[in-house]
Amino acid sequence: MDGYKKGTTLFGYGYDFRQSNRIDKLMKGLKAKLETAYKASGGRKVNIISHSMGGLLVMCFISLHNEVFSKYVNKWITIACPFQGAPGCINDALLTGLQFVEGFEAYFFVSRWTMHQLLVECPSVYEMLPNPYFSWKMQPQINVWREYSEDGETSVKLESYSPTESISLFKEALRHNELDYGGTK
Repeated sequence: MDGYKKGTTLFGYGYDFRQSNRIDKLMKGLKAKLETAYKASGGRKVNIISHSMGGLLVMCFISLHNEVFSKYVNKWITIACPFQGAPGCINDALLTGLQFVEGFEAYFFVSRWTMHQLLVECPSVYEMLPNPYFSWKMQPQINVWREYSEDGETSVKLESYSPTESISLFKEALRHNELDYGGTK
């Protein structure tokens, strides 16, 4: 690894990306990892490289523990992090399911119902929804094909929703997504 040695000059932080980035256990674990890397470096600040959801984890850490981040971190490099959400993928997955490949191998598909179950078990998905209050250069839209029947005729119409307008759409799509935990729904 180009001169880096695992556990001495190179440290990884594994976490369950399906869980919310705001879980105390994740924050404490990242803090402990930063302290360990800092001590192993002889008290020099460390560099962090994060990818995808890892960038959201570090951003959350900075917002909750800025003083710790400032103490231990020199540079933070991000690769393909959805800082403005991943509205196209997430919106589509919430409403229709998720298809990972096109063409011949398109049998690898997560159905809408399975996706709903994942959404109960994977709260991190919600952290990638578009922020309706962000100052978007070009606001994300969700496009939904709706089927309408009138006088025995069926037609299909494409409707567009902004992040704020889509809230009612998601509430409707997820209305049967309930979890009973200790008597609380």
